[in-house]
Amino acid sequence: MPERDVKTLIAEVQQQVDDHNAKTGGVLEGKVRDVRKSRVVTIMVDPSEYSQRTIKWAVEHLEMSKTDSIVLCCVWERMTMEHLLAVDPYEMALGVTDAKVVNDETIDRQLKPRNEAMHAKMSKMVGELGEMMTKAIDEKLKRDHPDATPEDLDTRHPAIIPLLLPVDKLRSSNLIGQIACDAAAGINSDLLIVGCRGLGAFKRFFMGSVSRYVVEHASVPVMVVKD
Repeated sequence: MPERDVKTLIAEVQQQVDDHNAKTGGVLEGKVRDVRKSRVVTIMVDPSEYSQRTIKWAVEHLEMSKTDSIVLCCVWERMTMEHLLAVDPYEMALGVTDAKVVNDETIDRQLKPRNEAMHAKMSKMVGELGEMMTKAIDEKLKRDHPDATPEDLDTRHPAIIPLLLPVDKLRSSNLIGQIACDAAAGINSDLLIVGCRGLGAFKRFFMGSVSRYVVEHASVPVMVVKD
């Protein structure tokens, strides 16, 4: 897994959105999206059942078209030297840790496979949520268009794009909220959807100050899907 920063990953997804819009006719002259024809919806996800509920809610309540892009965004915590050594960061800064184990070769050899495994796990999870969303969209389209052929239904599907954003350490309770805001703004989202609960790094998302941070600081409309 090549390590890329959050801004680069967001920019790559923005390019995928632009490519999808160009392919489906969801752009106007100069690559300015026509919001009447295409939308970008960012949904924050994690391994919890609440993410599944959030996706199902979005499918049932949002009218999606083939020109739309749905970005499933997952924030995951990347293991660092601090995790590996289980030491206080101030001790590391002062150089009072065991120098025999703090060297680049040892750290890279132990951290790289762990982070690759975590990235693969999160990628699989987001992929499964994408498959679940595709199935839910199929079911809704069949209800709404009972006479449509499978080929016709396929042409009505929005693009479902994964976005996995790593953070080295969640020091601030506002960090996930800030990343969500940055991701939504960076890909020109028309809507940011979040669940009210979650697991792992995401479990703090809607607890107190973080929820207020997102609602107050997001530059795009925010929708909170409750239980």
